[in-house]
Amino acid sequence: MDHDFTVIGISETHLKEKPHDKYNLPGYNMEYINRVGRNKGGVCMYISKKVKYKTRNDLCNANSNYESCFVEIERKNAKNIIVGVLYRAHTSVDNFTSDIDIVLNKIGIENKMTYIMGDFNIDLLKDDTHRPIHDYLDLIYSHSMIPTIYKPTRITENTATIIDKIIDKFDPNKSSGHDDIGSFIIKKVANEIVQPLTAIFNLSLSTGFVPKQLKVAKIIPIHKKDDAEIYSNYRPISLLPCFSKILERLVFNRSIEFIDNNNILNEKQYGFRANHSTYMAIMQLVDKVTNAVENNETTIRPI
Repeated sequence: MDHDFTVIGISETHLKEKPHDKYNLPGYNMEYINRVGRNKGGVCMYISKKVKYKTRNDLCNANSNYESCFVEIERKNAKNIIVGVLYRAHTSVDNFTSDIDIVLNKIGIENKMTYIMGDFNIDLLKDDTHRPIHDYLDLIYSHSMIPTIYKPTRITENTATIIDKIIDKFDPNKSSGHDDIGSFIIKKVANEIVQPLTAIFNLSLSTGFVPKQLKVAKIIPIHKKDDAEIYSNYRPISLLPCFSKILERLVFNRSIEFIDNNNILNEKQYGFRANHSTYMAIMQLVDKVTNAVENNETTIRPI
């Protein structure tokens, strides 16, 4: 190998018993967990012989929901690091979330830096439409863990990218821009255009330059009321090209992800945020007033 890795994790090993010597890597020790009672699945880790470590059997697991293997890398003059590899079977996400919560609670008590890799078989792009996936992400975030691979990349024509998801949500009945390329056309040819679009949009994001044609809008007058013969009774609307809307959504998604990951917004900003609502502000106020009353404290309402 060109790179000297400290730890290598592999999921879906499909091993049924102790690995054969042919699976050994020079310079590495091998730790593994096989799936119990069924074929496929299984995980293993190769740990460099240059580091001292111990197997964390209390965190390792093999049940119908997932297999996991954990080790703890020992360091001098610093806290140890916990590293794990995991494979989730195609079973209930809710059951997996409950299982992994137990593991993360154990790790959280130790307050050590932790890395978990593997194949979770969870489409994080559906967190806003699929309640179990949303709950799983909430759990991960609550343990101060952040997915480093949040958006899948295209591997086959059936594998989604974030651009695919944006196109998929297009309303086919919406009007087109000045190029007269409607969203229904883009949806039909998405597989053929997603790769060149990815290259164009990545270049736009890296250079800060937006193609001129994406900034040209088609102006449509919409009648408001009264006499249709009087131009002042119309209001203009601007129709941008559908490709411009894709780029806008990409910029929005990246901006929001950056803002959330870096905790830029005040934690009490409840409006105009995903998974937040202004009713949370009311609940917080009611909670504070209730606690004050119970503690015989004075509450003041400004008039």
